[in-house]
Amino acid sequence: TLATAQTFAPALDVLMGFWRTKWAPLMEPVRLARLEATYRQMMADCLAVGALFMPVVWRGDVPLGAMGGITDRPRGRLLFAVSGRSESGDDTAIGLLLHAFSIRWSIENGFCTYDFGHGDEPYKYTYGAVDAPVFNVRISRVVRNRQVFDPVCLPEALRRAQTSLEDGKTDLVMRILQQLIATT
Repeated sequence: TLATAQTFAPALDVLMGFWRTKWAPLMEPVRLARLEATYRQMMADCLAVGALFMPVVWRGDVPLGAMGGITDRPRGRLLFAVSGRSESGDDTAIGLLLHAFSIRWSIENGFCTYDFGHGDEPYKYTYGAVDAPVFNVRISRVVRNRQVFDPVCLPEALRRAQTSLEDGKTDLVMRILQQLIATT
């Protein structure tokens, strides 16, 4: 099934439940909670602007896996963002099935590019994926020849400072705080 506005909340719970099960043993609880909150917010934002793509695979009434993606219609791209699947031994191909379905759906709906996202996991290349350079872009407003910090970004800036502090990167924390002070 594809999640709709009416089925979004339970589909998101399925997706993030599977995602959490996979990643919980591999990361600190605080980081896990932060990433889950970020993915949940990203998918909700996609739904709000009509850019959500969220297939869920079922066996009868039992969900086996789900994927969260972002449709970029102006650029003809479907971007894979997050997935989760049952970790039981008999359903190991669910992730591959979700990608195959997503690629087929993207073609049928006029998209030119299916973006597997970051990472160079071997399964991506079985679909013919090729590496592409990825760049980070910093966007800020300039008012009267000076940069202005957009207050809507404050929660994210503080989250990054907290994460950096928890990771022991005090030099990065100081740079973040200095930038925030300079923009007030």
